[in-house]
Amino acid sequence: MKWYHNLYIGKNAKKDKDKLIREINGKTGPVNVYLLTLPVNPQNQLEIIPALFFKIRYQEQACPMIVGIARGRREAEEVLLEIVDDVLEKTGKPDLRSYFLERS
Repeated sequence: MKWYHNLYIGKNAKKDKDKLIREINGKTGPVNVYLLTLPVNPQNQLEIIPALFFKIRYQEQACPMIVGIARGRREAEEVLLEIVDDVLEKTGKPDLRSYFLERS
């Protein structure tokens, strides 16, 4: 899996960050953990996907770059808002996809 070097992490996921990443990269997948990824569809900006989704063998190989991790859907939405605010502040544009592709 490809992880963004400056990963955005939800406040509840922060304390277990290393463990969660090991589980996601390994054979087990954490429950109620969501990944914010670059989407496969180039018309979308980001996707919020349950980490367990990538435990399906073929999906793990097709996983796009992971830019954020969160515990729970609500926290994933909060991380998404943090990303949008950060990218807007840095670039003045809401083009999240281009922002992360340029920095990968």
